[in-house]
Amino acid sequence: MILMFCSIDYAWYKDYSGKKIFRFWEINLDLYILNTLKLIIPFCISYLISFFLIPKLLKYGKIYSLIDLPNERKIHSNPIIRIGGLSFFLGTGLGLIITNLLYFFFDNQLFNLIIDNRYVLPIFLGSLSFYLIGLFDDILSLSPFLRLFLQFSTAIFIFSNNIQIKNLYFPFLSSG
Repeated sequence: MILMFCSIDYAWYKDYSGKKIFRFWEINLDLYILNTLKLIIPFCISYLISFFLIPKLLKYGKIYSLIDLPNERKIHSNPIIRIGGLSFFLGTGLGLIITNLLYFFFDNQLFNLIIDNRYVLPIFLGSLSFYLIGLFDDILSLSPFLRLFLQFSTAIFIFSNNIQIKNLYFPFLSSG
């Protein structure tokens, strides 16, 4: 086991024999910085994908008249494009895929993600289900009870695949 004592620009290591070794700063990041990067990198990838997809989808929605008109059930008072949520769904899904590919090709500390790959498919299918429920509700105006039943069924599917939020950790918000 290698023990690391580091400052900003250099590091002292103890190897297996206990001998001290001096090395200049390497890509051995502090755990706090590493955990923060594990959250920021997928977020930035997803954000950039969504950012560049939104104008294209808005243009596509105007061309093909995919417009949601206001009525008594809607909050908005002006017509809006229905497929705007697709950019967020694709951004999140592609961000997850790209981040996992980065982990696969660059298997090091930075891309060693917390998420277990056996959970990726149920999370993706649950997200797809929630997105499709919302899309079909926009197009077909589903009844609130049917929509609630479908959302509840999706939540049961996700929970049955042992996907649970047990705690939330935000390293950039922690004190101390």
